[in-house]
Amino acid sequence: MRLKNWAAALIVGAALFSPAALPADYARFFPELEKAGFVAEGAAVPQSVLYVFFDANCYYCHLTWKALQAYEKAGLQVRWVPVAYQKPSSTGRAAAVMEAPDRVAALRENELSYKPKTYDGGIKPLAKTRPATLKMLQANLELMKRFGALGTPAVFWLLIGSGIGTSFRAAELPHAHGFLEYFFPGTLLLILLFTSIFCMMSTIEDRHQGFLQSVLVAPVSRASLVLGKVLGGTLLALLQAFLFALLAPALGLRLQLSQIILLALVLSLIALAVTSLGFSVAWHLDSTQGFHAVVNLFLIPMWLLSGALFPSSGASSWLQWAMTLNPLTYAMAAIRQSLYWPDAGAALPSLRLSLLVLVLFTAVVLAAAVLLVRRPLVRPPE
Repeated sequence: MRLKNWAAALIVGAALFSPAALPADYARFFPELEKAGFVAEGAAVPQSVLYVFFDANCYYCHLTWKALQAYEKAGLQVRWVPVAYQKPSSTGRAAAVMEAPDRVAALRENELSYKPKTYDGGIKPLAKTRPATLKMLQANLELMKRFGALGTPAVFWLLIGSGIGTSFRAAELPHAHGFLEYFFPGTLLLILLFTSIFCMMSTIEDRHQGFLQSVLVAPVSRASLVLGKVLGGTLLALLQAFLFALLAPALGLRLQLSQIILLALVLSLIALAVTSLGFSVAWHLDSTQGFHAVVNLFLIPMWLLSGALFPSSGASSWLQWAMTLNPLTYAMAAIRQSLYWPDAGAALPSLRLSLLVLVLFTAVVLAAAVLLVRRPLVRPPE
């Protein structure tokens, strides 16, 4: 029980940062949240307001709802912003909540009757959803992609970096002033990774809605389909990363024009690579659950072993070999080289080697995405 209370306190504390404490371009998301469709649960005259995106079938959303009940009784108002992406029934269940005469009662029915064995919400999904509700759910999903891709890594950076503080020193950054600064480049990489995940997840949604099939029969090349999808995700990832990079001066990082140009080049290559990789993963998957499973099993460990959280110098020998073979290790090194050029430290891979590996990795995953799309999607007979 104590662990659950600590987890809930962490969720609430992370989400209640004042918009005034964030960069101006990031703070503009909060007015959009206030206009979004949501279910307001908790105090009628709240001391604090917490916004939470949720899928009616999401198990972790259900655990969050349970953990926040005590805080609602203490004066917190939680505004539950519905999205639908986990299962085909997510849309119907979200509609059952949002189109109910009493949204709060419908939300409570969904959570109190939640089925953890099958990861299904407790409320019966509607067979037909109103067009206005579908539009609202799509708008909420787009808002979650923009807000969550930057917000979650930023919260990780602030909490983990401040928690470890100055007790951490790394040979890779001889001039670093604690873990908050060391973790800053790793958070940039995590933002690029999160954005690619959210963007490429829409490939699965497009297939479910029939949009992808209509594009595939259009008189356009498959390569242009890949480039359009990947470049769109790359641009969004870059915008998110540069918003976070605005915090660099707060850490004492004074970037020259040459460093900014180099950083933009490095981030562009990484964004293109991870978005192409995310597209390749999503192309042959039929469910977002499967996509998240691959992300948790494959992409997140690649980030963890990139040097984002800890340097390779203090790791065990087998882990050092894994980090050496990980292409994201060189992406991470290129980001650090850009931020600290020309005094990045001798322990990092050289900038020339890092850029070479990054260019090759980007070319391979982009070519793989094009080749995958050129192959017909033929399901084996059951």
